[in-house]
Amino acid sequence: MKKKIILILIILLIPLFGGISSAVNLVSIGDWSLSDKYSVYYGGNEQRLDLSVDEVIQYYKKNSPEYKKIDLTHELNSLYFSSLEQQLNGIDNAIIQNKKLIEENRSMLEDYQKELELYEEGSAEWQTIVNNMETCALNIATYENLLIDYTTQKAELYTQYENYRFLNDYAELLFILDQSRLLNNIKEKCFSLIVLKENLDSVDDNISYNNVILQIHKENFKHGRSTESDIQLQDSLLELSRNQKDLYKTTYNNTFKDILRNIGFNEDQNIKISFDIKTLRFLVCKDFDIVKSSFYANDIKEKQLKNNIAILDGKIKILNEIYPPNSQVLELESKNREIAILEHHKWLLERDELLRNIYSDYENKYYDVKYKEKAAEAQYKKYLVALNKYNLGLISRIEYLEEKLKFNQYEMDAYMALYEYYRSLNRIDLAMLGLITNI
Repeated sequence: MKKKIILILIILLIPLFGGISSAVNLVSIGDWSLSDKYSVYYGGNEQRLDLSVDEVIQYYKKNSPEYKKIDLTHELNSLYFSSLEQQLNGIDNAIIQNKKLIEENRSMLEDYQKELELYEEGSAEWQTIVNNMETCALNIATYENLLIDYTTQKAELYTQYENYRFLNDYAELLFILDQSRLLNNIKEKCFSLIVLKENLDSVDDNISYNNVILQIHKENFKHGRSTESDIQLQDSLLELSRNQKDLYKTTYNNTFKDILRNIGFNEDQNIKISFDIKTLRFLVCKDFDIVKSSFYANDIKEKQLKNNIAILDGKIKILNEIYPPNSQVLELESKNREIAILEHHKWLLERDELLRNIYSDYENKYYDVKYKEKAAEAQYKKYLVALNKYNLGLISRIEYLEEKLKFNQYEMDAYMALYEYYRSLNRIDLAMLGLITNI
């Protein structure tokens, strides 16, 4: 009992005598959570442009050459479709004309054959008719060869035409998919800045920690409690931390520069980008059946594979007009059709599993954010306890820094989980539009 009273008195007397630490340095044990808002910075404070992610996207839509190219690409597809339609009409007319000329020459040949019987063999009249018949036969052979060439061209043009018709028929959906992919990419790039900033903040503490250890080794070396190897090892760890900082900083700045270029700003623009974390965190987890239903309705790959089969059916029908059923050309196209059917069947078997994998990844990362946030909160409390102990002189700076480094890691894990969840959410959104991307 006496020992307890003495200890209490000592603790009470420490602030009075200016001891190890003042009570004002103590911090209350509070909670930690992911910020409702998060900001990243580039450049200085002068004439800084403050943008939300939504505003970044608006600038991207307005100024990005790649984003603008989407409109031009789809316009070009429409022009190609119109051009191919005209070419197809032109070659159809050429085929009709050739067939007409073949029939005309065959009819003339029959007439000449009948007329030939009226004249004596070898006579001038007979020879003239024979020459005309040879001309007709030659014309028929020429026009039949042209018919083969035109029909073959038609088959190839038809394939191109139907492919562009597909692009034209699903232009709206394909346009949205192209836009969504690019917008997701730029948003994810913005989001990656949060992780990079957390790494940068953490590596500074790691440098401080390694520097303290190095100084201790140097001091211990004077008293024979550390070796030169200990100093060299710790010095290399310190240098590694500094190199990591340089790497994170370079990556952070380069990412910002890339974003600035994409939104139409100079690389020397001072900028702040703010993120609405709260809205993202409180999104309701999407139901799998809803995701699946939307994906099946829009599945662009399944539509393309079905279209490939239809195109080959049309191509075979065209080639059947000039090639016999047992020809190598038709056999080749028939094999292509079989492969197209198998590819379609294969996709129908695979797509459900792929979708489930994407959804499972999304669902896990949705809940992983909460788990990582709780883990960071628990570690934060341990860190605050260590901070108070350090301020009271109850633990060394090393012990305090170790707890701080642990919290930094948990904090980074939480923000990394948020970033990974955001990426998985984008994949789910694309899947609902009809496109599955790799995890």
